[in-house]
Amino acid sequence: MSHNEVELTVDELRALVSIIDVATQRGTFRAAELSSVGKVYDRLAAFLGKILEAERQAATKNSNESK
Repeated sequence: MSHNEVELTVDELRALVSIIDVATQRGTFRAAELSSVGKVYDRLAAFLGKILEAERQAATKNSNESK
């Protein structure tokens, strides 16, 4: 895979959110870094939420079409 074809899976995004959560709970970040870490966490969580919602809608649509 070339550097232009980098992909992340939904499970990898979930893992990133969990890693940030655990690292924050363990005091890994300095106070001055928390704002930046929080912004990244919020963006990842929102992006993951959109992906999961789109998957749910697609599954519902496919389920309704197969009836």
